Formats: sequence, structure tokens, C-alpha cells
Amino acid sequence: MRLLRSALSIAVVACIMACRGSSSTSGQGAGPSDSGTTTPTASYIVDQPSAGQALITGTVQTFRWHGGDGAPLVDVMFQPASGAPVALAQAVNDSGQTTATLHLLGAGERAGGSVYVQASSGGTPSAGMNGHRITSGPAGDAEDDEGGAGGADGGDDGGGGGGALRVGSLASFSWNGSSEDYFWLDVSTGTRQDVGTVGDLASWTMKTLAVDYDAGRLYVIGFDASMTQKLYVLDSKTGALVEQTVIQAAPQTAFLGVQLVKGPRLVAYYWDGSHEQMVAVDATSGAVTTVGAVGDLAFWSGQTAYDPTADIAYVLGNPAGSTPQGGPLTLYSLDATSGALLAENPITEGGSPVMDVTGVVANSSGTLLGFDWNGSAEEMLALDPKTGNASVLGTVGDLASWDGIATINLTTDTVYVLGNTAAMTPKLYALDGASGNLLYATDISIPTLPTQATLVY
Repeated sequence: MRLLRSALSIAVVACIMACRGSSSTSGQGAGPSDSGTTTPTASYIVDQPSAGQALITGTVQTFRWHGGDGAPLVDVMFQPASGAPVALAQAVNDSGQTTATLHLLGAGERAGGSVYVQASSGGTPSAGMNGHRITSGPAGDAEDDEGGAGGADGGDDGGGGGGALRVGSLASFSWNGSSEDYFWLDVSTGTRQDVGTVGDLASWTMKTLAVDYDAGRLYVIGFDASMTQKLYVLDSKTGALVEQTVIQAAPQTAFLGVQLVKGPRLVAYYWDGSHEQMVAVDATSGAVTTVGAVGDLAFWSGQTAYDPTADIAYVLGNPAGSTPQGGPLTLYSLDATSGALLAENPITEGGSPVMDVTGVVANSSGTLLGFDWNGSAEEMLALDPKTGNASVLGTVGDLASWDGIATINLTTDTVYVLGNTAAMTPKLYALDGASGNLLYATDISIPTLPTQATLVY
């Protein structure tokens, strides 16, 4: 189902053509309040979401609160960093809990904000609202009934929900005919909100996208129309092009497997004629420094993952061998700071070699996750980097083909996969990154899949 690329060759993937989508609509059934900034009702205390939590647009979020002035109906509101408040849920019963699908794509909303609860100005209660009244203590003191639509992507329970909250989305890219668009994708409606463009980028390889959540930066490595390899740095929230720097490497050297590691440092991999080298790329000057080499790796498709707790970079590929794809698929573990090769283990499942794994990510506990086609379904695997042993966690619904676009929300361990059904319908799948359970799957109303995508918040 997937084509393995050789590290001995230069792989340049043509950008995928796609039409621009419609602009965002805010709120759930209602847009921003017409009255401008609203002063939150002080007697309502928000317990969830917690301060600092990421609200991912298009996901179902649980909101909990207590207190209040006895109003039978309340509104759950989001106050963005700039602009008018947005109604997330309106005229719901004051039960202390509700769920709502987030649609936060506007410029002010992308910058983050806070959630508050206010007495509703009127209307009738929304149907199907579940939950219970929280009378004291943090939300975690009471049992949680996570009924409702889709997959609830709420974060940790606890107090302080009214504090500053991040807003995130699937940061996606596609070719518009003259430049590479950067847009946010609402994962429940497929609504696309254009944010910016990637400078003079004309083509790029797979797995050359990295994100710095703390700095709010996206890093793209690709080629301009003259085939000069450059590093493009974007503000992940505004889309502004922060840097566009020529990479100081040998001509026609194509980087793969771009990662952001501790430091923060940007690392990538390229073939020097005899070994796959791990290099650090200076995000300002484009200078390249060799860090280490990936053992006997000879063939691969840029599959990498990073465990920030252990500071280990993982590379999946094949050593030289008797077949066109080389030897058995192998998991290479490298110290992300020194570049030292820590281990290389062939990947097996039940003692049998695994031929191909793609979409590799690491979850919050450091477990390595990847995907493999079993002949009838795409399986989600857990990989043990110490032994190379793989075990099946679950399957990705009706996914039939894809380009290995997978990303993870490390605050909830939700894994997002973008792919096509057998009918070539673009679809997004959300899986639990601990259990492998399929949380939900939804059609996305864009004509083709993005070139690349990653979660930002």
C-alpha cells in the first residue's frame, strides 16, 4: 500500500493541488456576541477545562462549573485574546456540566483565551445535555459521565478552568496553484481557515515538518523553484513567515525526518553517500552541523519519532540487504543530543518480521506507535524500542490508503490520522494513543488530503 523510498536517492514530492476552503464560522450554532466583550458572572466557577489546557478546534470538549446565581439556563462562553466573545454552548440547563463541539478558527481565537459561564439571556435548553451538579471541590471529585457525540477530547480535571487556554488545530498544507497554503482544519466539519503561505516554497519531501509548541513556530524544509533547499519558519497562530533561510548543505542534498528536540534544536537526516547522517540545522542561519550517523540504515521513507522525556530520537528503516528494500525493517534509537547510536532492533510481531511501519509517533508515556497494513485493515502498533517487538493495539476504521500523516495531542494522547476510504473519501480518524481504541472518524470536506499536517496548540 505504501512505497518505500531509498535514502540513496533524492526524493522530492510534488505539492498536492487543493482548492481554498470557506472561511470559519465561530461558536456552536451562534457566532460572536453582538455586545462586544462581556464581563463574566463572578458567581460561576469553571472547573474544566483547566488553565493552560489546549482546546482543539473540531473536537468535543467537556465543560464543568459550579456556583452560580440559580439561573435555570446558562451559556458557556469563550473570550478570545482579542475580539468579541464566542458562544460555545447556549441556553443549556444549569446542571454543572455540558459538552460542546469547538469551532475556534478566527485570528483572535487562535491566539487563545478563557472560558466563563454566564446566566443565559433566554431561549430553550439544548437537547441531550448530560451531566450532574458539582457542588464543591475540583471537577475530579465527582464521577464523570463522558456520554455524548464523537470522541470527547477534554483534558485533565481540576480547578482553574477560567484561566488562559490555548487553542489548537490540525495545521495543514496544500498547493493552491502558485504557492503552498498553510491552513487550520476543523476536524469535525472539515472547515478550512486559511492562515498564511509558506514563502517561495515550491516542493518538499514527506516528513519535513516540525513544530515548537512553546515558541509557537512551525518549521518546514523544502525547495524553492530553483531547487534551492530552504528552511521556512512560520508563526503557527498568525501564519506570518518569520524566517526563510537557505540551508548550508551540499547541493541536491534532500533532508528527511525533521524533528524538534530538546534545546530546542532542529534535527534532520540526509544521505552523504555512505551513511544516513543526523544533523542539526540552525533555524536562523541555516548552518548544518553533523551530530551522528544512523547505524547501517540504507533505505527509508523518513519515519521518525521523538521521546522528549528520554531525549531519544527514533528512526525506522532498512539496512542494506538482498531485496530491493534491503534487510529487515529496523528500529534505530539515537541519543538526540550526542547523536550516539543506542540500539538497532529488527521489528517483529509474534516472531515474524514486520515489513512496513508508517505514521510513527511517541505518546506521553514514551511508547512508540506506528501503523501497518495487515492485508485488510490498517493496524495501530505499539513498538518496544528495546526489543523491536510490535503488538497490535487497534485498527484505523475503514482507512484504505494514506500518506502516513499522523500526529498526537500529548495532553490527551489522542492520535489523529488523515487518510482515504476505499471510495477515496478524505477522512480523519481519532484513536486513543494508550489503548488503540478508535474514538471517532469523520469525513472532511476538502477535495484531497493535505500535503502534510501536524497538531498545533
